[in-house]
Amino acid sequence: MIGVVRISLMTLIMRLTMTAMIDDSSPVKDVRNSTVLALARCGDDGESFAVFAAGLARELGLTLDFIESCKEPPTSLAECFVIGPAASADVLDAREARIEQATAAARAGFDAAVNASGAAARWTAVTDLFAEDEIWRRARSAAFLLLSRPRPSHVAQSLAEHILLRSDTPVLIVPQTPPQRVTFSTILCAWDGSRQARRALRAGMPFLRRAAKVQLVQVDGAVPQGSGAETLDHIADELAADGIRTEATLLKPGAAGIAVTLLDCCARSRSDLLVMGAYRHLRLRELILGGVTRIALERAVIPILMAH
Repeated sequence: MIGVVRISLMTLIMRLTMTAMIDDSSPVKDVRNSTVLALARCGDDGESFAVFAAGLARELGLTLDFIESCKEPPTSLAECFVIGPAASADVLDAREARIEQATAAARAGFDAAVNASGAAARWTAVTDLFAEDEIWRRARSAAFLLLSRPRPSHVAQSLAEHILLRSDTPVLIVPQTPPQRVTFSTILCAWDGSRQARRALRAGMPFLRRAAKVQLVQVDGAVPQGSGAETLDHIADELAADGIRTEATLLKPGAAGIAVTLLDCCARSRSDLLVMGAYRHLRLRELILGGVTRIALERAVIPILMAH
């Protein structure tokens, strides 16, 4: 039988708001937690997402905590008016059977991916408004959250944005068809002097250490004059002290703005991962004016590791 945990994803997001803030003054370093929490959408994310998630967990030596989100099975009018514990139990059993049927293909793909990778993993189907504490416990112990890139205005985009805004858990967002390799050979790290950028660098350390090439870039004008923010060279020296050699580059902003300048740089350098801080400005301002985070989420064709 498939273990079914019933919970609203939005409830999970709200619980993430309680996460404590981290110390922004500490040197760049990675946070060592035990799991990759992957959130998949039944019917939207195919087996390739499970393959990438399992391979990534195996590569990083983490446990894959895979949550499959499925729609609540429809309830008939007759089921709404059952009386007695036996009849209620029958309704619940029938409901769980429908959930099993709806997620059977996703579960089979997950099992195949895990068996092929050898990763330690567990799988859970998610519905409704129950087991919030269990899911919250898992989210808090995750090294990062893994999502496939949502379509604009899709509910999953709000999920990614809320997680970024309301927790210190970094989010790795991959294309709808994830890359076949789970290691990133060329990584571009965007620096703008913000605490969000530093958190993203900290979260990206396991990837940076495995990369063949790391570029540290700053778009001219992204760091306000007189802000006291650490310079590009200072961050490069910090990374070098940790054994990570970088190419530090100051970019001239293009007419289309900072986000497009960064994405164009990724394309020219053939980067396969972008590491950046998220929502340095108020989300309302980004919604109205179109900010760096939102444009990057919508237009990037490579994975992005973000932190707020």
